[in-house]
Amino acid sequence: MNTPTLCVRNCLPDQGCDTAPKTSLHQPWRLRMQRWYINWRTRRQLLQLDRHQLSDIGVSLAEAVAEADKPFWQD
Repeated sequence: MNTPTLCVRNCLPDQGCDTAPKTSLHQPWRLRMQRWYINWRTRRQLLQLDRHQLSDIGVSLAEAVAEADKPFWQD
């Protein structure tokens, strides 16, 4: 059974709403804070990887630095 996934606004994908989490103002503050924390934490972890580990995941050092330089609220 294939049931559609609801987004944070409880709209169906066929209504023009994608199911990816968003950091827009309609999203409850707890979800925004969780998303921002995940962004901050994973970007800091990305900087801890060496060149060999980055190449294993297909990311260059320049790409890792560019991603880590993004503000935590930006996806």
